[in-house]
Amino acid sequence: MKRDRNNMAVKKSRAKSRQKAKETSDKISQLREENSDLEQQVDTLTSELNRLKKTLLAHVGVRRSPKNADAALQPPNIALTEVKLALADPQTVSRDHEYVGRKSTLKSQ
Repeated sequence: MKRDRNNMAVKKSRAKSRQKAKETSDKISQLREENSDLEQQVDTLTSELNRLKKTLLAHVGVRRSPKNADAALQPPNIALTEVKLALADPQTVSRDHEYVGRKSTLKSQ
């Protein structure tokens, strides 16, 4: 009798261990698939961000100065500031381009 109870306890314990291992394996598979989806989403969003930056910079234009060739490649500072603020948190940029952050308040010039 004691031996039978022990055998049943061992079977139950082993079944519980197998179930836990299966659940862990399933969770690993799910997380790997989710990670893959998220990595793809990051790639897509990064591509879109780069495309939007190019579009914005093309719309804003660049400085053209014969004296300084490097300056010709740089977009206007105000536009970059506005872009950085908008990219930081689009909901915090109001119509007049005031940025209200957690620690400070910045206004575009």
